[in-house]
Amino acid sequence: GQVGALFKSKVRWRDTVSRLGGDEFGILLEASTMDEAMRTAETLRDAVMNFKFDWESRTFRIGASIGVVPITAENDGVAGILSAAEAACAAAKEAGRNRIYSFQENDLDLMRRRREIQWAARINNALEDGRFEIYRQLIKPLHDNEFGLHYELLLRMRDEQGNVVTPDQFIAAAERYNIMPAIDRWVIEHVFRWLVSEADEREKLAMCSINLSGQSLSDDKFLPFVIDRLHRSGIDGSKICFEITETAAVASFSQANRFIQALKDLGCKF
Repeated sequence: GQVGALFKSKVRWRDTVSRLGGDEFGILLEASTMDEAMRTAETLRDAVMNFKFDWESRTFRIGASIGVVPITAENDGVAGILSAAEAACAAAKEAGRNRIYSFQENDLDLMRRRREIQWAARINNALEDGRFEIYRQLIKPLHDNEFGLHYELLLRMRDEQGNVVTPDQFIAAAERYNIMPAIDRWVIEHVFRWLVSEADEREKLAMCSINLSGQSLSDDKFLPFVIDRLHRSGIDGSKICFEITETAAVASFSQANRFIQALKDLGCKF
């Protein structure tokens, strides 16, 4: 409320200030050039940085990342304008926060981010609609002297028309919008369920590899989830190998270490 009132005091009477979400505001500047809009954005950013927020006898300082988007005849409707504004805000945050980012239609980085926002919605819809599939890729020794099947489990998504979508198209968006823990949970849930229901496959399996995201390692509830599903399934932990990229493991080393040790104790490999 205080921030909304602050914004209203810094814009013209004909401009519209609205709250879009928890900490997101939208401001519509009527009959304003891009230069005027940038000056207004600068005024708003300075006002927020100088604003002191009092709560329960404590004082807090806040900041604002602002995205500025021109409304032209070429804009593709209200949804497109809001999507562009959201992408510009995300770019301002990534540039170091308390920044202003002006949207240019030919800004490739911003266009990529807009695509990823759309992908995030599509990925969540695919999870809800059960449009993910697990493939397996056999790992074969050159000298065929090993007992049992070794394979890596690979994730694919079906789009709205039923076409297969490969991970290179959706993983970056899933990571940017922190959807990977939900995807990893889906994979573990379905792999374990499949192995429980297919006794023959379980008997033939020597080891299967499951890729995990670094975001899942950072999720405190993920390790208990995996342990719970492993116990419930009754699957021999030595048949499961988790693959984690080095960068993810190093980025959250203590969490990765705890995760690896806890599952190694149950027989899993890494």
